[in-house]
Amino acid sequence: MKQIAIFGASGPTGKLFTELALKNGYQVKALVRDPSKLDLRHSNLQIIHGDAADSVKVEETIKGAEAVINLIGANLRRGANLQQTSTVWRTTTPNILSAMQQNNVERLIVVTSLPFALTAGIFDSNDKPRFMIQWLVNKFNILIFTIFIGKNLFEDLMEDQRAYFDLIKQSPLRWTIVREPTLSDQPSKGNYRIGYLDADTGKYVNRSDVAAFLLDVLVNDKYIRQMPIVSS
Repeated sequence: MKQIAIFGASGPTGKLFTELALKNGYQVKALVRDPSKLDLRHSNLQIIHGDAADSVKVEETIKGAEAVINLIGANLRRGANLQQTSTVWRTTTPNILSAMQQNNVERLIVVTSLPFALTAGIFDSNDKPRFMIQWLVNKFNILIFTIFIGKNLFEDLMEDQRAYFDLIKQSPLRWTIVREPTLSDQPSKGNYRIGYLDADTGKYVNRSDVAAFLLDVLVNDKYIRQMPIVSS
C-alpha cells in the first residue's frame, strides 16, 4: 500500500481529496492545525496535530511517504488573513521541500489559485500569450485591491508567491503545480477539462473535480514539472 502525506487536508478541497485517496487504497498522513476540522475516520488515516511552520511536525508527516500533496494555501477569495498568507508561503514551503529531500521523497503535487498566480506574473511555458492577458486581473481591480490591503502588503504577497513557485520549480523534485480558477461547491457533473491558458480553459472549477484530478495526477504520475489548469 502506498503512503502519502497531505498538507491542507482539513480544507474543503483537501477533505474531498483525502476521502478519494483513502477510497483508492492509499495510506494517508495528514498534518492539520485543528484535528476537529477533519471529520474523517479511517484505519489508513493518521492525523498529526501541528502546523506546517513546525519543521519537526512536517518531517513526521512526510517520513515514509512516497508522495506529498500540498493543498495549503491560504485562499484570498475565502477572506484569509493576508499577512498570514504571506507567512504561510515563506515558512511552509522550505520546510516541506527540506523534509522531502531528507527523506528521499521525490513526488510533489501542489494546488494553487490560477488568478492569483497570474497576478503575480507566474505562467507555464504552454500558456498562450493572448489568453494570458484575458485572464490577468485588470489594472482597475489591481488598483482597488492594492488600496484596500495596502501597497506594501500587496507587493509582499506577490513577492512571496513568486518565491514560493521558484523554490518548487528550481528543486530537483518531480513536481506538478495544479492551477485552479474560481472554485465552486456545485456537484461535479463527472467530467472536467485539463489544459493551459487557451480558448478552452474554463473560468470555474468544482472542488470535487479538483480532487478527482489530483488523484489522477497521483495515480498515473502525470504532468511532471508542469502547471496544468483544471476547469469544469
